Amino acid sequence: MNNLIKKILVEWSYRLDDGMINLHNPKHMIILSEVLKDMKLPTKVILEVMGNLTEKEKVKPLSDKDKQKMRDMGLIWKGKGYGKEGEKGILFKNVDGKLVKTGDGETQKTKPKVNVFTKQKTEPTDTSTKTDTPTETDNTEFEKNIKSKQKNLRKSRLEGEGGLGGPKASYGENQYTTAINEIDIDEFKEKNKDTINEKKSKINEREKKGKFPTAAEERKAKVLGLDPNSDEFKEYIAMRETYIEQQGNMHENEGIFKKFDKSRSAMDSWNGAAFDGMYTTKKAIKESGMKNANVLQSTPEIDAEVKKDLEKKKDNACKKPESEDCKYYTRELNEWKLFSKFHDTFAIGQDEKGRTMIISVSNKKSDKADDGQANTTTAQRLKLIKEKYGEKIAESVKKALDNGIKKAQSMKSTTIKNTQSVKVDDDFVEMSKLADSNGKLFKEINNQAKKPCKTTGSGKREGLASSNTKFACWLKEQKDKDGNPIDWDKLSDKQKLEITQKYTADKDWREGQKLNEDGLYEPFAKMFIKVGEVGTGGHRESVRIRINARKQAIKQGDEKYGGDLLSKLQKEIEKMLKDNKKKKASDRQKKEDDLVETTYKEHLERGGEKSIYDKQKDGDSESLSQSTNVKKTEQNTIDEVYKDTVKAMDDADEQWAKDNPEEAEKQGIPPKNGPNKQAYIESVLDALHYNDLIDLEDDRDHKFIQQMGIVGAKASDIRNCLAELSGYDIPPGDRKGLKKHLRENCQVNAETGKISVKSDKESGGKELMSDEFRTAGTSDKVDSKHGVDMRECIINKVSEKAKK
Repeated sequence: MNNLIKKILVEWSYRLDDGMINLHNPKHMIILSEVLKDMKLPTKVILEVMGNLTEKEKVKPLSDKDKQKMRDMGLIWKGKGYGKEGEKGILFKNVDGKLVKTGDGETQKTKPKVNVFTKQKTEPTDTSTKTDTPTETDNTEFEKNIKSKQKNLRKSRLEGEGGLGGPKASYGENQYTTAINEIDIDEFKEKNKDTINEKKSKINEREKKGKFPTAAEERKAKVLGLDPNSDEFKEYIAMRETYIEQQGNMHENEGIFKKFDKSRSAMDSWNGAAFDGMYTTKKAIKESGMKNANVLQSTPEIDAEVKKDLEKKKDNACKKPESEDCKYYTRELNEWKLFSKFHDTFAIGQDEKGRTMIISVSNKKSDKADDGQANTTTAQRLKLIKEKYGEKIAESVKKALDNGIKKAQSMKSTTIKNTQSVKVDDDFVEMSKLADSNGKLFKEINNQAKKPCKTTGSGKREGLASSNTKFACWLKEQKDKDGNPIDWDKLSDKQKLEITQKYTADKDWREGQKLNEDGLYEPFAKMFIKVGEVGTGGHRESVRIRINARKQAIKQGDEKYGGDLLSKLQKEIEKMLKDNKKKKASDRQKKEDDLVETTYKEHLERGGEKSIYDKQKDGDSESLSQSTNVKKTEQNTIDEVYKDTVKAMDDADEQWAKDNPEEAEKQGIPPKNGPNKQAYIESVLDALHYNDLIDLEDDRDHKFIQQMGIVGAKASDIRNCLAELSGYDIPPGDRKGLKKHLRENCQVNAETGKISVKSDKESGGKELMSDEFRTAGTSDKVDSKHGVDMRECIINKVSEKAKK
């Protein structure tokens, strides 16, 4: 029955223009009737459901005194309440027989929803369809378009469709926005009080055993300005756990769960971040004075609708150029153009005068404030420095940037070529299966091999292999050693991998087909890179690979020596997992790794062979060592690029000081940075949006939130931390002076494998920014984030305000 109810509600909501069910809207009831008929439900059931829904509740009439008051004020009934004739909006409502002004506390209370289909226990709110408090402009085309797009986006996120950040991060952001719009903290506590109290009891038990609070929980308490052992904080954690549990239960059958490899702990971590962000963002929205807030996930389509609406309102307001509304919407539109370049979500509502108001939010998951705030590729960053700051930098630096761009852009080609000489033996095949942990690369290679070969129908490449089926077309032309066509399904994994090497190396075939190297790096060369990452320690699943490789070695030892080490180990692991089922997945994996290592040592002592993992680590396998070197070469390319770039800047600044001694002395160069290094520092300040946040005026501080897990930082927090850590005082200094101070005094260190930017205020300095150049996935990456000291300062600033 519950599944039937869910199907009815989902289909009903889907057929509505804005997706919001209103039991008092006759059109909605007609659509429900159509839904029930289309589902071919018995007439008796349809009549019963419609009867339950249309049964009107008794409304207490207004007193004679309030009726007279209504007439004196010139109020008329407008369907949902009382307002003035000829004017938009509802000013008063009938609440339990009393005339109450809209916006008063009583009118904000919502009645609990009743399941009209069957009686059942209270279930968690399904946040997929419920929406925020309606505004006076709900019926405008803009509102309809936004809510329609919001509804469709919600549906696609639950189905597992992701944005630029991938399906997991997109789901997390959507959970965050939905939670803000749907959850009233007081109602949530009341509705789930039994579950929350039960979880608080368990928290108290953890506390007695010394297992509460954890380090992560202490960080949350600090940000909220609470004592981690206080009842208030325990209630917060209990609410958080309740929300995580409810959302996980609801979404286990959605497509998104597959994107988490059906791991509840992985999904739970994003729901936990959503709840944390919701909790502090709601407070920030309330403090801003925004009314009727609706928080949306940013997409190009939604952002375009908002921009269009702001431009329309600005044009209307500026028919009177000196009016306050013209100035307001001009400023609002300018800030939208600025923040929409890098916001992930945003709140849209009205200010105290009913004008559109927007708060932009940059969302990151980690409450340690250590997630990257911006990322790009090496070539893109170097191009940006050259194009934007070209007038400030020397020709020698421009040359170094050009060389760096060339190296970065050719990195893939170099890697593809290097993988072609890796020996494919039994060691490599075994490790490739472990390194391709989810089988994604092998699956993609097999899929491409088994596609029917297609040719292009027109253009310069008419009659040549389609770019979508080029591997299949190449394979079709190949012959086995006996001169017969290759039967892919009959090949061993070793033979398949050797064939992929021949394919990526066949430059003549590509030239004949007028094709480039697109599609060669992934999945073909990527298979060899993933094996190499195990050797460099950069593989995300290194621990799991070590566990599985050693288990395999123990199994082979048992077969050789007739022992039962593996079966004993499996029993120990099963017991450990049972005893630690409520621990984090990472904690369980660490314990499993320790158990496997102990048994693996026993295996070696009895004369057993090394695992494939340990062979690669110790350099005992030629093929695996070759793969490791391919990955190291790829990483070294990026290392060389940024180290060469920084050295070129240092050399150019030194030469500039020699060529311009008077100006250098006037500016204090050295020890201050010269023009070339300043251009680089400026690019990092821009990448982290520090320049924009420094410039944001105090009266606009509410306009931007950097939401990092539970940490909701404002522009003032960023600016004040930069000033304090770098030793710059505002006042007497100002925003412009702070940016100049940072450009001149921050030092770059490229010797540690990343570029860190530090102030020279104290011995050793304070790390303000990190601008790390590294390889990532199928490309290279420049990962810009807050420095270690900057993170600590931001968290402290947020904590101090929470305590107040």
